Amino acid sequence: MNHSILLSSRDQKMERTQLKQRRLTNNTISIVLGLGFLAMGLAGCNSKSSAPEAAPVAVVATTTPPPRVAEGGGYNSADWEGSGQTVTFVPESFSTFNSYVGTHPLNEPSNYKINIKLELVGGLLILGGKIKIGYTDVGNWYEGIMETGVGRNSKCSNCHDNNVYEAAYNYYYMDGTNRIFSGYFQDRLGAIILVLEPAQGSGDGDGGTYKGAVFYRNFAQSVEPQSAERKCWFIREGAYDCRSSALVYKSSYTSFDNYTKLGTFTGIDPAKILK
Repeated sequence: MNHSILLSSRDQKMERTQLKQRRLTNNTISIVLGLGFLAMGLAGCNSKSSAPEAAPVAVVATTTPPPRVAEGGGYNSADWEGSGQTVTFVPESFSTFNSYVGTHPLNEPSNYKINIKLELVGGLLILGGKIKIGYTDVGNWYEGIMETGVGRNSKCSNCHDNNVYEAAYNYYYMDGTNRIFSGYFQDRLGAIILVLEPAQGSGDGDGGTYKGAVFYRNFAQSVEPQSAERKCWFIREGAYDCRSSALVYKSSYTSFDNYTKLGTFTGIDPAKILK
């Protein structure tokens, strides 16, 4: 027997066995490394998803402004009957009144009322005060308040009408034989013009009753608030300009430029509406 050949054969077998073991070891290492990289990859994904997110964009909190007509549980007779005079208000139409309200759609409004409370300013014949218009809708009472102050405009640089009374345009005047009142009032959404004229058969109104009308003009949408320095009838341009030449010059009391007739009323006693 050739021992060298046998030895060589054993060597060859051992080499083959060692080779297989090395391959198995290498495969095991590869698998372990592969699993390791996979784990690292998964860990990387998890760490990416759990990493702190970018700071969110700041959101400015907004509050819905109160509507022109504030909702209440019911009609408060003390507010409406306690001062000034309250009478029935008759809108021109449903659509017109709906446009005036502007902040929410109407359903079946009824029981419309107007309260007028005026005040003589500075011993003069001009009148400030408040006008309230209210109604019931779906069991709730709604009302809005338009007003004109009794003080003077503040002084400011580059402003018109410094030190002028806020109620400067609100007064009675004679139109032929009729004693007419017309004046501005406003809230945050727009302005109204109040008109009073003698009721039929009441002469010039002295000692008689008056009837009246309300005309409205809502402000255009604007990102800028109205200046606190002036009421809208002293503003000459922009979204908050509510001037009407017909009122300023008392050239008409049946129509006013850029205003829409909202409704009418009767039965006003000029003495009762004074504060």
